Amino acid sequence: MRNIAVAALTKNMADELGPYGINVTVVHPGLTRTERTTSLVKAQAAAQRISEAEVEAKMAAGNSIRHIVDASEVANVVTFLCSPKSRAINGDAIAAGGGVPGSIHY
Repeated sequence: MRNIAVAALTKNMADELGPYGINVTVVHPGLTRTERTTSLVKAQAAAQRISEAEVEAKMAAGNSIRHIVDASEVANVVTFLCSPKSRAINGDAIAAGGGVPGSIHY
């Protein structure tokens, strides 16, 4: 329900603000490496009695690129959306999580 509300708010704001040259886009980052990731990986490795590398590999297997997306990579997407080059993108949702296998999102 929350995602539907975010999509509706994004589209409504885009429709209202687009004529004024303001674009509105939502970014869905998916699993992202942040400052908390190291401690979470350590905790999961200890709980599952496996190596930290194995935990990270399992996490990375959740997307198409088999890589835990870094917060700076999501920031690159946002930076692009803030640039004039993204003018044609308005009222849309952009997934920046490395691709969720088997899913199609509109």
